[in-house]
Amino acid sequence: MKFTKIALAALGAAMVLPMSAQEKKNESEFMRSSLYTILVVSKEQNKRLDDETKNAAENEYISMIKGYTKTDEKRAANETETTLASIPGRIFAGIPIPEQFNNHNLGLRILDYDSIRATLTNDQVNALKPKKSGGAKALGFAKKFGAGMLGGASGAQKSSLLVVDEVDEGMIPVMITYLDKNNVADSMIGKWFCLNEATTPHYSDSIIKYRAFQNASAQQLALFKDKPSETLKRANELLDNSYVLAVNLRFRTNKAIVAESEALAKELGNQFGVGGLVSLGGGIASAAAGEGFSVQAVCNLFKIDWNDETKLAVGELIYDKNATLSDLIKADLCKLSLVGQAKEISGVRQSKFSTKPFSELVERATARAIDGGIARLQREHEVFRTITPISGVDEEGNILAKIGMKEGLSVGDKYEILERIEDPETGALIDYKSKGTVEPVKGKIWNNRYGASEEASENASSNNKDADVSADNAINFGASTFKGKKGEDYRGYYLRLKKKK
Repeated sequence: MKFTKIALAALGAAMVLPMSAQEKKNESEFMRSSLYTILVVSKEQNKRLDDETKNAAENEYISMIKGYTKTDEKRAANETETTLASIPGRIFAGIPIPEQFNNHNLGLRILDYDSIRATLTNDQVNALKPKKSGGAKALGFAKKFGAGMLGGASGAQKSSLLVVDEVDEGMIPVMITYLDKNNVADSMIGKWFCLNEATTPHYSDSIIKYRAFQNASAQQLALFKDKPSETLKRANELLDNSYVLAVNLRFRTNKAIVAESEALAKELGNQFGVGGLVSLGGGIASAAAGEGFSVQAVCNLFKIDWNDETKLAVGELIYDKNATLSDLIKADLCKLSLVGQAKEISGVRQSKFSTKPFSELVERATARAIDGGIARLQREHEVFRTITPISGVDEEGNILAKIGMKEGLSVGDKYEILERIEDPETGALIDYKSKGTVEPVKGKIWNNRYGASEEASENASSNNKDADVSADNAINFGASTFKGKKGEDYRGYYLRLKKKK
C-alpha cells in the first residue's frame, strides 16, 4: 500500500474513543518530544568575558583559575588554554538531555560562531533577525528586568533579561545560516528513518517504533507488532515534536552583571522615564554585593516543520521510492523554523560550601541554566510544552506527577488535566481533551534540579545557614503533588502547563 494512502487514512478515524477505566494504569503511555542540542561557541566572546571578569574582580578571577588548576589537574593539563569563560563549553557535551525529551543529537554538537558570522554581512544579519516590537513591550521589559538578576552564592536558578553582547544579536542569523547550509532538517528526518545507502531498503522504522511504543503496555505492543502502517501513523506525532536547541553559555562574575544591571537601569530609565530604575540597579548591587560567579545560558529554539504536505511528500519519497539522505536533501522538503529565544542564569556555588572540583560546580550551574532556559521557552511558547503522565492519585484526590523545580514548577502555576483521544484501532493520537485544571501544592514541589542531592549533602556537612532546608527535604518526594478533586481517578491522564503565575 502506498504511503500516501496510509498517511491519509491516519488523518481520520472511523471511531474515536477515550481510554476506558479498565485500560488506565498508574504510569500512562506517552511519547516524548525529541531534542538536538548544539553549543554555540565564540572565542572572541570568551575573551571579552574573561577581560570583563579580570577588570571587575581580578583577585577572584586569579583565585578561581588557581582553584580550577588545583582541583581539576587532569582536565587542566589537557587544555591549551585555561580561561573561566570557556569552562561551561567544555562541560556541555557531558550534560544529559532532560528526561522529558528523547536524545536526537546529530554528529556536530559544538558550533563556531565566529567563523560563520565572518561570512555574513551586517545587512544579511539584520535580514535574518526576528522582527521585534517596541513601545509597550519594551516598557514592560524595563519595568521587570531587575527581578532576579543574579543566581547568587546559593546556586539558585534565576532569570536574566539582559542582552550581554553582540552574540545575542547575531546568534539567530548564524544558526539559521548553519541549519540551512548544512541541511540539518533533512539530517534530523533522516535520523528518524535511519536512512542508510548501504542497506536494503535504505530506511528502517527502528527509532520510530522504539519511541512510539517505549512506554506502551505489553497489550499495545502485541496489538501493533508487525503492523508498519500503524507505526507510521504514530510517527507523525513524534516528528511534529522535534526541536533544535542552540545554546550559548557565558561564565561571568556577578560584579560585572551588577554593573551591567545598573547601567541598563539608567539607560532604560532615561529612555522610558520609568521612575526608580536607577535605584533598582543600585539595590541589586547592595543586596548581592557582587560576589561570586554565574553561568548564563542563551537558548534559541527551532522546530521541524511537519505539516500535512511535508509528511506525505517525505513518506512517499522514503517508503515508495526508497530514497537516500541525498535524495531527501535534493527534494528540498524539510525545514526548521525559529520558535523563540530565552535566557536564564544560575549561580556557581561558593567554595566555602563545597569541596567538589570547580568544574563540577560549574557543571551544576550550567545544567541548571540550560534547564531554566528550556522551562522559560515552554512557558512562553505553547508549541514547545510537553505532556507529563499523571503517575498516581492519593487518598485525598491529589495528583502526583514527575516534574518539579527542574521544569520551573512553582506555586500558582496552572496545569491542564488532559485525556488522550486515540484511534481505537491504531492508537494514533487524535486529540487531547481537557478534563480540568490543577495547581501544585505549596511545600510539595519535588526538588529534581541537577545535582540537588549533592547540594543537600554539602549544605548538611558545611552547616550552611543560608541553605533552603525545605528544598533539600523535597529531594525525596519523587514527584510533585497537585491539588485534585476527591473521588476523581485521574490515572491514565496527563498534565500540561496552561498558565505560569
